[in-house]
Amino acid sequence: MVVAPLSATYETVTDRVFGYRGEVVLRNPGPAPRPTWTVTVTLHDGATVGSVSGAEATQDGPVVTFTGSALPGGESATIRFDVRDPDPSHNAPTACTTENTPCTPA
Repeated sequence: MVVAPLSATYETVTDRVFGYRGEVVLRNPGPAPRPTWTVTVTLHDGATVGSVSGAEATQDGPVVTFTGSALPGGESATIRFDVRDPDPSHNAPTACTTENTPCTPA
């Protein structure tokens, strides 16, 4: 069975001084389930991820890796996360990818 590449969209759902809340919607367009998946978000220097829903998160410097369990074919998963950033002008990560494919704006 052919495994279709995953796709993802990113949106800042709440912007505030010294941080924001981001949302990534990951989609599995193919018929085959994906047993695991990864989304990588790169934050600005000094930013940290706080609460996360919809995935497990690990942060190494500015890079945050979100992982999750099985994603059935034709389904989506939503990841929401809070970011604390010392620069009040930042309201989104510098990059977002899944399987080396950039996230598109929501």
